[in-house]
Amino acid sequence: MPKETNNITETINYVFTGVFICEATIKLFAFQLRYFKDTWNKFDFFIISASLSFLLIQESKLISEDMSFNTTTQVLRTFRIGRMFKLFSKLKQLQIIFTTFINTLSSILNVGALMMLLIYIYSVIGVNVFAQVKWSWPMHERLNFMNTPNALLTLIRVATGEGWNDLMNALGKPKSYLHDCEPVFSWKDYKEAGEPLACGDYKITYAYFGSYLVLITLIFLNLFIAIILNGYFDTRDQEGQVLNAELMAKFKDAWA
Repeated sequence: MPKETNNITETINYVFTGVFICEATIKLFAFQLRYFKDTWNKFDFFIISASLSFLLIQESKLISEDMSFNTTTQVLRTFRIGRMFKLFSKLKQLQIIFTTFINTLSSILNVGALMMLLIYIYSVIGVNVFAQVKWSWPMHERLNFMNTPNALLTLIRVATGEGWNDLMNALGKPKSYLHDCEPVFSWKDYKEAGEPLACGDYKITYAYFGSYLVLITLIFLNLFIAIILNGYFDTRDQEGQVLNAELMAKFKDAWA
């Protein structure tokens, strides 16, 4: 960054660090040991401690602009971005979204593991079907089905929708005037040529990519959205019930 921008950023960092220190000091003075019973207070104290540690290292000139940051210092400095999580304790909607993510994490991991297993199965099938197909655009040394790792990366790219139709067309090209390939291609031929030279088959390619896109894009990715939305509505209803209970308790106390 330009030196002026870096100076402005550092000044803002000092200001907000001072504000957070004042906030933590006031809370510690008011709540004393009860301060550490709240999870958000513990998180604030950790962020402030990390920020102060970095400032002490920086001010003691253990590091300078001419020296490269070591790994520990870089990790310590990135803790400062954790201050943004304080928004969760102030904004109700962000709390609901964050709670939804935590509550649905196990379900998301289970569905994600099943999806990765399915992608792995398709990558093994792709290696057996397309490993011998001659390369043409957009295929290259990483985007192909020559081995399982490359096939996994290729199918993950296809799942994002990035140029999957071009890849499908490249793998399905038959022998033609513009596409010179071998209808029958063996391992011996590959050893002699040093590259795959077999022809593709549009029927197999369409069936392979069609079934893959239906399962991954239309089912699994939408399933993730359904899990998150279901968790969001459940969390919102629970928060509403807790709020109603608190209001009823306050109303009873006031009536008494």
